[in-house]
Amino acid sequence: MLAASNACYSYVPNRQSALAVGEEVRIHLTSVGSTALQPVVGSDVAAIDGRVTARTDTAYALSVGGTTKRAGETAVWTGEPITIPTTAIASADRRVLNRRKTFLVSALSVAGAALAAVVISAVSGGGSTGNDTGTTPP
Repeated sequence: MLAASNACYSYVPNRQSALAVGEEVRIHLTSVGSTALQPVVGSDVAAIDGRVTARTDTAYALSVGGTTKRAGETAVWTGEPITIPTTAIASADRRVLNRRKTFLVSALSVAGAALAAVVISAVSGGGSTGNDTGTTPP
């Protein structure tokens, strides 16, 4: 579970002929595609991140997680559905888990939690004072 909360993902160019339903993707739009989708995603959008929910020969349906404008501004979406015609797509990237980075982040998180527990225990007097004789002092 800790690994899932600290997972490191990256986008890699799609080398398959088609995107698969259920796959997390970043779709880069053509200039014409950006203009055509402006009423749906806003002006000057360069890329759309989301999960492919359906596909046909001419379009992909996405549950959108976010958009990136050409100037670099990003907007977070909450899964709103949109349809992107294949003619609007310049390229597509797949979102993949970077196992090495995820392992390193998870290991550092566990080590940090262990160190914090040791420090808290030491500061709060978790150790013995040597005065524990079982009787109350006078």
